[in-house]
Amino acid sequence: MDESVVAPQSVLIIDDDRALLSALVQSLQHLMPMRILSAESAVAGLDIVNREHPTCVVVDVMLPGPSGKGMDGFQFVQIIRGDPQTAATPVVFLTARAEDINRFAGLAVGGDNYLVKPVPLKILVGAIEKAIATSDTERRQRLQRLAESEPPRSAHD
Repeated sequence: MDESVVAPQSVLIIDDDRALLSALVQSLQHLMPMRILSAESAVAGLDIVNREHPTCVVVDVMLPGPSGKGMDGFQFVQIIRGDPQTAATPVVFLTARAEDINRFAGLAVGGDNYLVKPVPLKILVGAIEKAIATSDTERRQRLQRLAESEPPRSAHD
């Protein structure tokens, strides 16, 4: 077997909205020269990440698990960032949660970008490409700067 063969790049999309997930998969298959994988829950997404090692993950924040149990997008990213095998996987959040505190939380757990739905496909593709191009060193430096910054206040403070 030739070990110089490089696995094709792939993007995993995780969203519990089946219609949106299907539309994103179909659109990205036409716009990006890579395999597009999908999951309807963070638990299923974690299985795919560990099995397929996608080049990038796009994940929703609000992901209910079965019977209300499971994990949300923030927890999903914390898990993959905590595993040496998946820690450097680029992550883009794609969510309806537009509050600054959520954006801060998404970047603080290790997201490379935080996009608010609805987002033009061109912006999503650009965010995926930029996340893939970001080195692990750049990602760690950004997280360090974020850790040293002041989190935004919520509307309830």
